[in-house]
Amino acid sequence: MNERIDHIIRLRNLIDDIDNQIFELLAKRFDISKKIGESKSANKIPINDGSREKAIIKRISNDYKNKIRPEHAEKLLKTIFLISKDIQKLKK
Repeated sequence: MNERIDHIIRLRNLIDDIDNQIFELLAKRFDISKKIGESKSANKIPINDGSREKAIIKRISNDYKNKIRPEHAEKLLKTIFLISKDIQKLKK
């Protein structure tokens, strides 16, 4: 019994490490989104860019189709896009 629990704890620790890496990368992505938002605002460019979002979804879904189901990749990306757009709307 303890061996099974230890195994689960080790796996959960791995997930915790991966979660930290994911959020480090998201923080970097959102920082870039903020800079893009500032540039869009200065140049009066709309925040929404549906064709860009579709291209990203297509690329990621295709590149990771053997590792992540495309519909899951799309859900994750759409959430990231929503947050990125919120960040782009924020003023300095």
